[in-house]
Amino acid sequence: MAKFKNRIGDRYGRLTVIEYAGRDHRGKHLWLCKCDCGNTKVVVSDNLSSGKSKSCGCLLKEFLHKKGNQYGLYEDRE
Repeated sequence: MAKFKNRIGDRYGRLTVIEYAGRDHRGKHLWLCKCDCGNTKVVVSDNLSSGKSKSCGCLLKEFLHKKGNQYGLYEDRE
């Protein structure tokens, strides 16, 4: 198993780690993060380091809003 890394203060995309949140049922480390939009989210350590989690969900909402559709199903919608 990898050595525990303190991620407090680290930044991943729009997320900034603010405190350690324990472990999940699989034994993975959890971190409480604050997004640039003001929301907080608990994220698994692996998702932070791999880049899978970049925001609280606001990034996807902004992307879909710019595309002009709610679910991202359509290529071009006017």
